[in-house]
Amino acid sequence: MAENVRCNFEVPSPLFQRMKRLPWGTRANLIRILLEKVCDSIEENGEVIIGAILSGEYQLVYAPKGAVQNLDVSSKPKRKKK
Repeated sequence: MAENVRCNFEVPSPLFQRMKRLPWGTRANLIRILLEKVCDSIEENGEVIIGAILSGEYQLVYAPKGAVQNLDVSSKPKRKKK
């Protein structure tokens, strides 16, 4: 089993107030899952994802599991191997 480590970071007060609306006990797990999804996306698509997120050009979209398989990704640029 992987060892867990604590990760601390600052958020603006208004965002913290919004986070309080999350059901009690779910905040850490939601952040952990979102961070894992971001890391997966970076590993799959490259560091362009970091730029897209920081510039606001990245959108979190809900799609039922399996629905993404039906998207046409044939025009998706291939990630260059280093």
